[in-house]
Amino acid sequence: MNRMLEGCSLGMALQDVLDAEESLSPDEKEALMKMTEDIFMNHLVDACRGQKKAPPPRGRVKMDEGLYITATVDEYSNYMDDWTLRLRGTVAKQDGEILNPCTPVVEAKLQRMERRKKKRKAAMIE
Repeated sequence: MNRMLEGCSLGMALQDVLDAEESLSPDEKEALMKMTEDIFMNHLVDACRGQKKAPPPRGRVKMDEGLYITATVDEYSNYMDDWTLRLRGTVAKQDGEILNPCTPVVEAKLQRMERRKKKRKAAMIE
């Protein structure tokens, strides 16, 4: 048996399975394997609790802030500076809340606009 597993619950459970496997019925083997799996998973959970969580990657914006729209373009058409998009699987979120739970298919019309010049402040007349 592997020295790393000696003395731990996982190692003892595996040793018990290896010792008793020959004399068990198929149902007993299945129950024993389920119990061994449970012990193994508990051992993994205990080992993970001592680990520190990895820090979040830097430079990314949190998806819970602001307005985010994700979709797949199903079809689109354009004429001059106008676009018509048919989007499916659309999810619109604002501050983490889904705005369109019942409308996954959206038709959007976009139009190119020229940038306006800044308005000059009117001179005050005295």
